[in-house]
Amino acid sequence: MSSELPYKPCQKELRLTEQDRASRRQFFQRVALFGAGVVGAKSLAAELLTNPEIAYRVAGEMLDDPLVREALIDELRLTPHLTEGPFFPYRNMPLDKDNDLVRIGDSTIDALGEVLNLRGKVLTQSGEPVRNAEVHIWQTDSKGAYLAPSSSNYRNRDTNFQGYGRFETDSKGEYRFRTIRPVPYFNRTPHIHIAVDRKGHRRLATQIIDRDHRMTARDGVLRSVRDPELRELVLRSFKPSKGSKLGEIEVSFDLVVGATPEI
Repeated sequence: MSSELPYKPCQKELRLTEQDRASRRQFFQRVALFGAGVVGAKSLAAELLTNPEIAYRVAGEMLDDPLVREALIDELRLTPHLTEGPFFPYRNMPLDKDNDLVRIGDSTIDALGEVLNLRGKVLTQSGEPVRNAEVHIWQTDSKGAYLAPSSSNYRNRDTNFQGYGRFETDSKGEYRFRTIRPVPYFNRTPHIHIAVDRKGHRRLATQIIDRDHRMTARDGVLRSVRDPELRELVLRSFKPSKGSKLGEIEVSFDLVVGATPEI
């Protein structure tokens, strides 16, 4: 199954074989073909199948269409909980708490590190967007230091890195952040902590983990998730941002919280 989209495909409609499931490329091609037919744009299918990279992007966009979603989605899998850890800045909250962690307030100096554009949605298990949910992220700076004074290398931390940010989802359940690519520290592989609050209650705390780092395979927090398919839901590859001339990278991460929009 794809690590980018936490849904279970409708086997009856797509007739996926076990071999298909092992191939992200074949799976997205079939989704693109089926989705194009559902929305009445049949001429789109052939074009998508000749360019799998486009198919990957369009397949995700198609799932925003209620007709496609109804046909393809049985039920979303809940995003697995991963430890919040000791470094959420409860006592060290920065004055600037916006969704741009790279530049603090009116400063003209950016944080050190590779700029990462993080986007995603907060969804229910039925695929409905959760609006007005508060999404929090926190992570180390490029030197491996959190905002917490007990964090390693805190005295030498990058004071131009905000370290924490929050964003309220819109009517489509979407959120976005500008931060830096996470780095390893001690025995932890690179990761970003992310949490969702709704009406003052924490609905989910998890982590976005770098799929491609050499430490990931033996990361203790990741290995605590026994189900291989659930592990896939928190693993991501960081790719170059489309159209960016500044060498920025990007990642998409949807959060399925299991709550209804009314909660």
